[in-house]
Amino acid sequence: MARTRRDAKAATQRKILAAGRAVFAEQPYDDASMDAVARRAEVSKALVHHYFGTKRALYVAVLRSMAEHFLEGTAPDASEPPRARAESGIRRYLDFVEAHPRAFAALVRGGVGSSDGEVRAIVDELRERIVARIQRRLGNDEPHPVLDLFLRGYLGAMEAISLRWIDGGTDRETVAAVGHAFLEAAVLRSLAMDPASVPEFGGGRLP
Repeated sequence: MARTRRDAKAATQRKILAAGRAVFAEQPYDDASMDAVARRAEVSKALVHHYFGTKRALYVAVLRSMAEHFLEGTAPDASEPPRARAESGIRRYLDFVEAHPRAFAALVRGGVGSSDGEVRAIVDELRERIVARIQRRLGNDEPHPVLDLFLRGYLGAMEAISLRWIDGGTDRETVAAVGHAFLEAAVLRSLAMDPASVPEFGGGRLP
């Protein structure tokens, strides 16, 4: 019985989070309402407040769930060679940006207000996990410090050009091509500085 109640509670929370993702994706934070989330989730507003408290707390929980969704949706296919893996990883990255532009912009730009510590912590953790995942797929079980710096530069570039795309300043095809160029340059420059930084292959263009 207790497990059934826990399962029902978790299912309700997931439903509210999914509704929150939809509402915050459609409307700016200031325009979104707990009423709209409750209607989308088909639960009472009181239940939304019971599980998440304030609109801001729900928003932070939604962004945290979006970060997890991003990691799941951009997981690499280990069977692909490095070049194909890089291209598919960037494609999945841009799929997420295209589907959730407001959530992506909120994560990258710092959330609600100019100094949102909770949101910064979410995006900082997300960046750490992305860098660690790329390091692993390039053969580093433990992060290599030189490659780490180059990959952080690559991620910063991807965020900047993706925001440019969201704002209408470029197109997806260009962002994908430039993003791949940044990643390839990061890997090759890391190899040039320390050949041991990328164990999966040594020198030349990405295979």
